[in-house]
Amino acid sequence: MEFNRPANLKLIGNINENFKKFKQEVEVYFLATETHQKPKEVQVARLLNLLGPDGLKLFNTFKIEDATVKTIFECLEEYCVPKKNVIAVKTNLSDKKKSIKPVALDLALKSAFSVILICSNVLIILYSVLMSMTSNEWFLLF
Repeated sequence: MEFNRPANLKLIGNINENFKKFKQEVEVYFLATETHQKPKEVQVARLLNLLGPDGLKLFNTFKIEDATVKTIFECLEEYCVPKKNVIAVKTNLSDKKKSIKPVALDLALKSAFSVILICSNVLIILYSVLMSMTSNEWFLLF
């Protein structure tokens, strides 16, 4: 019986969406071909084959001791899915009569102009900002 083989992982364009689509197609393919019932080595070999040449080059950069389909997908997800960043904005929350809605709106507007995000190295310049604030003046948004 023949099944539709998933396309190779595309590492150009929207890598996040490409990875999600690739992972879903591989999971369906593995289920249809009963790959989950095969030995671990066969499962890994099939996944590496489906990655294609660019995906295999990427896999070779990972530091994986004992490769499984799960660990390979975890490493690929870490590489392909964007990181969540922490945003710190200075505000004075000591006034108990303030409503949270105007404060939240104010924080959102300030953060839109004052946050530096460098996603490639997951570097957030936050230390100097936090060190200049008193404990009741900072507010973290996740």
